[in-house]
Parts: sequence; structure tokens; C-alpha cells
Amino acid sequence: MTQVNGSRRQWLAQAVGTTAALAWPSMAARAAEPVVKVGLSLPLTATSTADAVSSTNIVPDIGLDYLAGFRAGIDAERHGMNIETVALDDMFKPELAKANVEALEKQGVVAISGLWTTEAARAALPVLKAASLPAVGLRSGAPDLRSGKHSMLFHLRPGYEEEVSSMVDVMGGAGFTRFGVLKGHDEYGKTCLQLLQSNPRAKIVKASSVNGGAAEMAQAAREVVSAEGVQALIVLAPVESLAPVMTELRLRKSPFLAPVSGLSHVLCNKLAVARDPVYRAFAVTCPYQNPYTARTDVAGRFRDAMADIGLDHADRSYSAFEGFIAGSLVARNLVAVKSTPTREALARSLRSRPHDLGGMRIAFDDKQVGYRHVSFLYKSPVDGIFRA
Repeated sequence: MTQVNGSRRQWLAQAVGTTAALAWPSMAARAAEPVVKVGLSLPLTATSTADAVSSTNIVPDIGLDYLAGFRAGIDAERHGMNIETVALDDMFKPELAKANVEALEKQGVVAISGLWTTEAARAALPVLKAASLPAVGLRSGAPDLRSGKHSMLFHLRPGYEEEVSSMVDVMGGAGFTRFGVLKGHDEYGKTCLQLLQSNPRAKIVKASSVNGGAAEMAQAAREVVSAEGVQALIVLAPVESLAPVMTELRLRKSPFLAPVSGLSHVLCNKLAVARDPVYRAFAVTCPYQNPYTARTDVAGRFRDAMADIGLDHADRSYSAFEGFIAGSLVARNLVAVKSTPTREALARSLRSRPHDLGGMRIAFDDKQVGYRHVSFLYKSPVDGIFRA
């Protein structure tokens, strides 16, 4: 078993050393009990886009933090059940995500988690359907994956439509209704721009799609906010774009001091702990409570678990918290099945009743969505902490 100790960088070095498959049995599991395997396909080593917009690789914080939280959630709720997590690196490649799910299915896993992007989820969907394999906690909020037609997809976050609507409502309440949009060349950016364009409370004055480096992203942002009538900027590009974009808009000639906002896809540990003044007042939608400040029982258990693991500042990581929620839910329902869990029994247990994780209630509806709450956070100009 690989113990997660020390810094995140040290853990990354351990995780990607000589194998792409990372397997951990439960802590102090009873050896006589049969092993129940849960699989994950996550981006553990690659940049988030083929053409990264900065030299900073933020993906280890995202994929590895989610994995750390998921494992901690499993250990918190397994109650002696011998649950083993098996994680495979998909490097943000949909075809590799599909291959990972195929390999995990052959290993006999009872559930899958991860599948970070819309493209990855769509690629893996035929495998999940054919094997009746539950996928718990997809990151994608794409409408076509949340139609209710896919009985093995269990969503634990609001969709892109809810996030876009919430952001438009909050911004509109403050008098901002005319937006510029900066997006990347991916399904996420395309889908969210369409949702913004169809929202009756939002007027898209100018939108720009960029697939280049930091300089190109910063220049595109400047051109968008310079368009006549733009009151606020919405960033639908990878999180790596924020540093050059915010630096250009806040610090360069003719600073743009109006709101700059994004959706939850940019939330990561590095952004959460960043104290650089260029990020101050950056606003973002969030599917969960702030794990660092929330007083709920589930947030408290999460912070304690991260402290036990020894990851630096992981108690501020939204990805780790999301993983903790998914892992807790999976383990709790595996235990509830009582007999040797099967994929079908786990799916029935997830659907059968509401699940109270301690200040967070999950109840799957006819769309297979268990949680729809959206918060709107901003970077405090005083201490840099995300606050509601």
C-alpha cells in the first residue's frame, strides 16, 4: 500500500513512478473478507489541454487531490469492509479513459469514479452501459449526460445549466447583464457558451475562442473586454489561463476592474491557496460548500481526514472534497448492501433513499442527479480566501 505522506509533489513522484495502475487496500481491512474493488480513471500526469496556456501543470493537484479525498471517504465509511481502490491515469485523453474503464471492468470493480471531462465520460459510456457498471461522481455537467437515459450515471454536482443560470442570476442582481466570454477549444467551452447565449437574462456582447499560449490568451481577454458594452468577463477556459488573463486585466495598462468570473471547473487547490492580488475579487460558481470554512459535519470530517493524510493545504481543495463526498457515498452504500456487493445492488442502494452525509443531503432524482446546489464564491480582497 502506498501511504500518502509529505507534500503533494512527493506523493506525485510516488504515484507515477513505474506503473500507471495505483491500487490501495483499505486501512486495517479484515484479511478474511473478500476484496471489493472500486475503480477510478483520472488525469494524474498530463496537462489539462493539448496546448497548455502556461508552464504550470495544475493537473496533479486536481486528479491526485480527488483521489486522496476519494480514498479518505472510503476509509471513513467502510466499517471494516475490505474495499480496494484502483486508479488509472487517463492523461486527459478520452480514448485512454475508455480503455481504463474497460480494464477496470475486467478486474471486477463494482463502481467507477473520476472520468474528468465530458469527452472522457462520453467515450466510457458504452462500456458502463454494457457492463451495468455504476459511475458515481462524474465531473462533467453536460446536459446530454444528465438526461435520465443513462441509468448507471450517478451525478453528485449541479450541471453546467444550473451553474450558468446561477452565475447569470447573481451577476444580474448586481446590475451586470452584458458579458464578454473567453473560452477554450473544447466541449466544455462550447456547451457553456451555448447555455449563456440561450439565457434570457444574459447578453453576450463578444466571445473569443483561443487555443494558444499565455500571450495569446491575455491578448484575447483584452480584446474581449475592450468591446463596447462589455460589463463583465466570463472565463470558460482552462484554469491555467487565469494567471495571464488576470495579470493582463488587473495590472497592465488600462486595468479592467469590472467582474471576472468562471464556473467550477477552474476550482483547484492552487487557486484556493493563491494569495496573489491579481486573483482578488475573482468570482466562481461552486457545487459544494467551502471545505475550508464550512461548519458542517461532512466538511469537518474531510478536514480531519486530510490532516491525517498529511497533504499540505488539502483542506482547501475542492477536488479533494468532491472526491471525499463520492468515496463516502460509495463506501456507505457498499456497507449497506451487507452481502457481497454487486454492481446492481450498489445502484439500487444509491437510488433507494436519500443519503445524509452530515450537512449534505444526496437524493437521486429521475435524471440521476443527487445534488444540485450552487454557491457563488469570490476571492476575498483581504485574505485571498474564497467566500460566499
